[in-house]
Amino acid sequence: MVAPMNRMRVAAACAGVAVALGLTGCAPSGPTPTPTPTAEPFTASAVPTATASPTGAPAALAIPECEAMVSIELARASFSEFTEYLGELSTAVYLADLASPELVAASAGATPARACLWGVPNSDGGFTLFVGSGVDGARIQAELIAEGFSSVTMGTVTAMEATFDTVIGSRADTHLFTGDVWIVAHGTDLSLSGMIAGAALDAMRAANPSFDL
Repeated sequence: MVAPMNRMRVAAACAGVAVALGLTGCAPSGPTPTPTPTAEPFTASAVPTATASPTGAPAALAIPECEAMVSIELARASFSEFTEYLGELSTAVYLADLASPELVAASAGATPARACLWGVPNSDGGFTLFVGSGVDGARIQAELIAEGFSSVTMGTVTAMEATFDTVIGSRADTHLFTGDVWIVAHGTDLSLSGMIAGAALDAMRAANPSFDL
């Protein structure tokens, strides 16, 4: 699904993330990012205030259907007018295709989880989205920092982004961590991956009002 990377270019996302979340006071960590002029970080609504958890047993985290997280209108506006939703992917296969064995090990056992694919039929063009829970988020973030991702935490969300040169072109990854939720979007540039990850975050917040996402 994702071609092996040849060279990574770290993208600076701090200022744009602050604007997207309506916050200030950006404090990036990890390697000093190298700006990518055409890249835009994820777009998401303002960070909500915490919502009290219901009494009794904790509510189960709900992951909306793929097409509820990313509408076909958004997919086409963000990628290509010929984009179609191509279905769900095996989450095990998706996670096994991550960049490094260390990251694969850190992401093992994600549940609940959902992986989705959109693209232009009969072409190599497309993008993917993964939303999962039940993983060691701190370990995954440490592995991403080791791989050269930029990192910024704004409110309840930690965003990590990087772009890669691959054998078939460029690839951009946006990872969002909030609460027990891990969102990953793979696209052709950070404008795309950021938009898709942000849409998934908004959908997760709407579907899980009792969680502080």
